[in-house]
Amino acid sequence: MENLNIYYFPLIVGGIFVFVGVILKIFAPKERSFLFGYRTPSSMKSNEHWVFAQEYSSTKSLQIGLFLWLVVLINFFVDTQYYFSTKHQLILVFIAVLYLFITTEFAICRKFKSVGNKN
Repeated sequence: MENLNIYYFPLIVGGIFVFVGVILKIFAPKERSFLFGYRTPSSMKSNEHWVFAQEYSSTKSLQIGLFLWLVVLINFFVDTQYYFSTKHQLILVFIAVLYLFITTEFAICRKFKSVGNKN
């Protein structure tokens, strides 16, 4: 338990993901914005793309934040004989960010190709 500081990074990043997810859920921008929200070329193609991307990415952001917290809690309370090094923390956060972008982009693509809209 004396190595609590090794858990700060995923706890903080998980908190940021949860905070951003909650903010996007509560204050989701209804119009395309260059300052706030999930902004990628596919999400900014139309207001319909934009609104869907905000809703989907906010949910994924909450899930990722809670998952990061869960990983830290499991590693902290269960004696796994596994050292959660800074390198492992960075890899975990990088994978989490990639997961957010990849799943959101695929969801945008699936949703708008299935309705017959041109991307």
